[in-house]
Amino acid sequence: MRPRAIFLLCFAVAAMTLPKFFNALYAIFVTPGLYSAVWLISNALVLISCYGLWQMRRWGVYLFLVGWGLKLAGILWFPVTQGRSQWLFWFPLIVMLVYLAVVAHYWQDMDGKARETD
Repeated sequence: MRPRAIFLLCFAVAAMTLPKFFNALYAIFVTPGLYSAVWLISNALVLISCYGLWQMRRWGVYLFLVGWGLKLAGILWFPVTQGRSQWLFWFPLIVMLVYLAVVAHYWQDMDGKARETD
């Protein structure tokens, strides 16, 4: 049985990433470029990582870190300009920290290893 926290984390991350994925897919055709490609790839990796986390696999966590790291690198690569909020940088960082905090609690349960309870 999947823990409720993992279910909520998968749902929240997928709900945040799915619209961004479709927006990135649109952007790759409208304004093709390196940033659009990186944005599309990072969102695709995060969506695939949701499936891995749903299946309680460690590769899902690793894939999330790669995809989310690409997002953060893209934000740092194209710095916040006039009129854009600093929240654009801090929100993904906070999401990643919450993700890691939840996953750390269930790390022993990943890959089918059950916890030993006496």
